[in-house]
This record gives sequence, structure tokens and C-alpha cells, in this order.
Amino acid sequence: GATGWQVRGVKASRATGTFKTKAEAVAYARELGRAQNAHVIIHGVNGRVQRTDSFGNPFEGARK
Repeated sequence: GATGWQVRGVKASRATGTFKTKAEAVAYARELGRAQNAHVIIHGVNGRVQRTDSFGNPFEGARK
């Protein structure tokens, strides 16, 4: 399987990208979010949501 940090669309079965560091993955995900007016949900190693960012439409429950 893939190792590292993955960026994945909500309904995607495969990762859009895999990165060595979380910082790289988050930066890429935020770029995509801005370009697509989408929501970005960042998870930790344990799978729990650590942060949400909304670009475009308001996201219910978004945390800064």
C-alpha cells in the first residue's frame, strides 16, 4: 500500500497525491480546495479530524 500522507477526494477510491510529510499534503490539499472552492478536512495519524477549512461555500462546523 501507499506510505506517507494522502490527499483524497471525498468520493475518490484512490489518493489524488501521496506526500512524505503532512505539511506537504496539507499545502497541496489547500491549493486544491482554493482552486475548486471545496472543503478541506485534515486528519491525524489516528484518523480523527484535526482541522477543517472551507474555500467558497461556508462549511457547517468549520474550525479555524
